[in-house]
Amino acid sequence: MMKRILGFLLALCFALTCMGGALAEQAEPVPYNPGEITSAMFENLPSGTMSATDLGIFAMFDESFSENTGVDANTLAALTEVLDNATLHVSAGAYDDGVRIYLAGLYGYSESALSVDAALNITEAGLSVESNLIEGKKVTVTWETLLRLLGADDETIAALKSLTELTEEDVASALTVLLDKLSAFAEKAAEVASPYLEKVLEFAEGLPVETLEDVTDDSGYPAAAHVTVITCTDKAIGELLVSLADLLEQDAVLAPMLDQAIAGGMDITHNGVTATNTAEACALLRTAVAEELTDESRPLQLVLGADENGVPSSLTVIKEMEDGKYVAFIATLAYADDNTFYSLYLSAGTHLEDGSMEDGIAMTLTADVDSDGAVLVTTQMLGYIGGEVAMQQTQTESVKLSEVNGIPQQTIDYALSQTQEGLTMDVTMSGVANPNEEGGETIGYEGTMTVTADDSTVATDFAYVIISGIIEDEPTASMVLSMSTPDAGLDQYGIAADCYTYAYDPATTAALEEYALDTITSDDMDVLTTQASTALQDLLTKLMQALPEAFVAMMSE
Repeated sequence: MMKRILGFLLALCFALTCMGGALAEQAEPVPYNPGEITSAMFENLPSGTMSATDLGIFAMFDESFSENTGVDANTLAALTEVLDNATLHVSAGAYDDGVRIYLAGLYGYSESALSVDAALNITEAGLSVESNLIEGKKVTVTWETLLRLLGADDETIAALKSLTELTEEDVASALTVLLDKLSAFAEKAAEVASPYLEKVLEFAEGLPVETLEDVTDDSGYPAAAHVTVITCTDKAIGELLVSLADLLEQDAVLAPMLDQAIAGGMDITHNGVTATNTAEACALLRTAVAEELTDESRPLQLVLGADENGVPSSLTVIKEMEDGKYVAFIATLAYADDNTFYSLYLSAGTHLEDGSMEDGIAMTLTADVDSDGAVLVTTQMLGYIGGEVAMQQTQTESVKLSEVNGIPQQTIDYALSQTQEGLTMDVTMSGVANPNEEGGETIGYEGTMTVTADDSTVATDFAYVIISGIIEDEPTASMVLSMSTPDAGLDQYGIAADCYTYAYDPATTAALEEYALDTITSDDMDVLTTQASTALQDLLTKLMQALPEAFVAMMSE
């Protein structure tokens, strides 16, 4: 049970980190969206400036975690120490005539930290790779050589190379030719489709239409001031398909295309009989219609609702079934005259004769603006299987924009309740975000997530904090997602990230000794392999010496 709940909690961690941005989007339009300022600080950096993130995981355990998992306290202390000392560095940026991506794993701090790193430089000429495992050297490969290593032939390589030689004038000319061809194709497609569209429009105009006024909920349709009901039987649909088949069989353009598709492997089969050409395919369609589309007692209905002013308010599609049930799609929209409130209802599924849903899903979304200026959004969703509610979810959001001392501020309150297959989850969260005096922003969310399964409950308190700004003319940001689950023996755990920029000089890469895969010899490869394996072995030896003994023992079990 505990493992099940913990797995569920960990799967939600990433979603919680993104929740603030999602809520802000739903509160549009607002002039300040949390996260935008911080993101903008690290965009459009000048060439040679790398945008970097140092990412770490932290965890603290209490005695109950040892009791639940069987892991002794010394091992947990060793695991905590390892997590505190491990860092993943990721950075990227434009430099020279390309892009540089750098990854590094570090254990420890300061100059004594153990690390393994690799950089990938992507340029117009090709790729180059450098690493501290081959210190002082880099491996390069041209795009042509890389394509050959991936199995591309001369024709493909020549075609791709020609793309890199295109000028802006070439691209503009190609786009003009493409647009001309697309326009000609669209005109031809419209000409070919015209008789079929005319037949469909003629069919639609011949459908029976009924107009109802002041329809109430108990009529079987969504309540509306004006309702238009369009009815179409299976037999009418069959007659339309037969008339379309008659057109297709004589079509000098589409019939040969279908003949080619059938000859190329397209399978058209009915009751064990397979068509070998267009004429036979049309004959099979007529046979299928005669056998299956003859009923006039269970029609398909399209129901359009409108308010007193004729503004559409509902759309319902209903198809009766043999056992007295019916399949329906229902969409209704209601809103206030001043546009401060609206409600949207959507459902799709199988209904019983009394209108209750047997299988399917229904969702209601309402939005309002309260007297305090907060945008309130509530979403309720129900899923039915066999007439029973198999899934239920309610989500409420309140996003308010205000101004404090001339600085915009966004306040967010969020609640989620979900029940499915005996598992219940409740999440509550609140927070405030605003720009700060350092040119960045300060964002703080905190809340609680409670998961119940098999009569056991696990509660997790969480907090998500971002603080960014311009320090000494350089953008910096720190982000922390911290959680606490005492029921599981986890006092505190989470993810911490530091974001910053630094300068990288392309001359550093240019000065490295080059080993080109285009011309590399077996002796050169031996030099690289020997250096990398020796450096890796030395790193692993030092790492094993630096790791706590209890952690090494746990890994070797």
